[in-house]
Amino acid sequence: LALPSRLGIPFHAARDGAPIPSETPLPATTAPPMPATPTVPPTTIAVPTPNATGRVCPQMAGRIPPAVQAAALAAPHTVEGWGQLRHPGLPAGPFNQLRDWLTLRDRNKPYGPYNGAIWKAGCP
Repeated sequence: LALPSRLGIPFHAARDGAPIPSETPLPATTAPPMPATPTVPPTTIAVPTPNATGRVCPQMAGRIPPAVQAAALAAPHTVEGWGQLRHPGLPAGPFNQLRDWLTLRDRNKPYGPYNGAIWKAGCP
């Protein structure tokens, strides 16, 4: 009785249960050579780039301290949300824009340690 082993080598089972290697060797198979570089065709993906300058929401200009506004406009990447899409899991489009407006995390509360400045897509 010929049974394949885990390695793909056929063998015959002896009467006592010990395997006996097959007399006929399997043909040698070689894998095709792998290309040195992947041959994936280039794709064009529209990746939105954030504006060089952000904007402060007019409703929040008087509620966010001027020093925080100046720091956020000078280095926008240091404030949470800069350059991200409104819905990161969806493609960019007219209803999924970049976050480039500085506002408060919760606009119904005053600025403070638990309600800091954040970049959002559009002003509330």
